[in-house]
Amino acid sequence: MVQIHGYATHDLEKNFYIVMEYYPLGDLKKNLLDASNTEFNNLLVKLKIMIQISRAVHELHKHNIVHRDIKPHNFLVKVRF
Repeated sequence: MVQIHGYATHDLEKNFYIVMEYYPLGDLKKNLLDASNTEFNNLLVKLKIMIQISRAVHELHKHNIVHRDIKPHNFLVKVRF
């Protein structure tokens, strides 16, 4: 879950902008596909990631929120494991 710092709308274009925390490591998919990133090739690290994802989805469900597009590209990585 990301921290939202603010948001804005532009009525003329019907656009919605969100200002959120910066994640310098990018998304999970990028990190999993990066062959030089050996940390993400470790089975224990992959299990830790799955546990974190499961907890995040569980937290959403507790608040009656359904994420309809769960995939590695939609998870941001904040720190290395």
